[in-house]
Amino acid sequence: MKREKIALLITITSTIVILLLVIILMFVKCQLIIANVSVGGVKIGFRDKINAYQIISAKIPNQIIFKYGSDILFQGDKTEIGLIYDPVKSIVEAEKINRSFDKIAYAKNISIPVIYNEDAILSKINKLPEKYQPAQNAKLEITNGIISEVKEINGQEFDFNQLANLITNNPFSGEYELTMVETRADIKLEDLSRTKTEIENILKTKLSLIQNKKIKEKIEVKVISALIGFEQTDNQVKAVVEEAKIDKYLEALSNKLSVKANPVVKYQNGEVVDNGKKGSQLNIEKLKKDILDNLGQEKNIELEFVEADPTAKIVEQPFQPGLNVGKYIEIDLSTQRLAAFNGQNKDYEFVVSSGKWSMPTPNGTFTINNKNPRAYSSKYNLYMPYWMAFIGSTYGLHALPEWANGYKEGENHLGVPISHGCVRLSTENALTLYNWTEIGTTVVIHK
Repeated sequence: MKREKIALLITITSTIVILLLVIILMFVKCQLIIANVSVGGVKIGFRDKINAYQIISAKIPNQIIFKYGSDILFQGDKTEIGLIYDPVKSIVEAEKINRSFDKIAYAKNISIPVIYNEDAILSKINKLPEKYQPAQNAKLEITNGIISEVKEINGQEFDFNQLANLITNNPFSGEYELTMVETRADIKLEDLSRTKTEIENILKTKLSLIQNKKIKEKIEVKVISALIGFEQTDNQVKAVVEEAKIDKYLEALSNKLSVKANPVVKYQNGEVVDNGKKGSQLNIEKLKKDILDNLGQEKNIELEFVEADPTAKIVEQPFQPGLNVGKYIEIDLSTQRLAAFNGQNKDYEFVVSSGKWSMPTPNGTFTINNKNPRAYSSKYNLYMPYWMAFIGSTYGLHALPEWANGYKEGENHLGVPISHGCVRLSTENALTLYNWTEIGTTVVIHK
């Protein structure tokens, strides 16, 4: 009898264990959360993950209100302020408890992780409280070599840590009270004493940029002041020459000192009408290194230039050979070029500079009516070498003008409409054309 009772007890116990295992396996297979857990105060025990997620998500508010006292600072969709709830992580944590059989019976409330964007919140707030004032670090300002000190300012800002706790502890509320907290500047004026010394050392820089023993540019206090910037690491501020600033300065310097290559100009039939001219490009990288290596020094730096080859340029033939049986001059204003023809034969072709837009060179067919090796304009007080008039004494062909004080316009003006209406040539080309042209020669001007 005793043995029978023992056997019966074993049978009953085994059956209960098997049933419990079957039940547990069924819960696991159905992915049910059997732990006594809540997420944000919402019970999700004895629910599958999908159902738990749906219940939690349904309670997450789309509209958020931030208040300060009686003022509503923001009211709108949570996505506008970068507010993101992550209930999936909460459910994953509940599953971990699910697998800890010793903790299944203990009640636990799991918070919902929240991500928010402080800058987005500040940008969406419609009215900042009067006492809101971000802390301002101390700083140094440099103007033409003079260093000014700006003292730090402590501030009053929103306590975003408290806001994070409010949202985490009350995830489904949707309405939260912002509070202010005193904030202190990270960098005080006393922290910048070393930085000020670094600036003073940089401002000692006096560099002369030399080309062929001639000073082309000076880098002194005014220039150096504009190049100085600051790098901040934690609470340390270092004075440096900013990369972007020196690159911009060197680009402007290169445009000033480099000589652009003039292209080799060809017509579509292959005729070369301008052999072009090599240019010279300032070696910016070398100069940048020389400047940075000699900060705080007084020194001459030799400029280095790299030869630049001319590119090829194909243009349409602007001239019409055979417009006249004898000599004639044809000028195309659109290309700023002049050709000297003798019948079908083109003897010369030159680049010119015609009248600017406000004083244009006239179009039409004219005749050379007089020549003067060195004409003088009383109106503009300048000389016009190798003058050849084609409209009275008002318009003519001539070399680059020479002003009464001895200044002569450079050849960089050629190819650009810039004259007072006459057609200008280089001195050499003007002499060649002067000797070739006879009084009575036809001049055809067109666009």
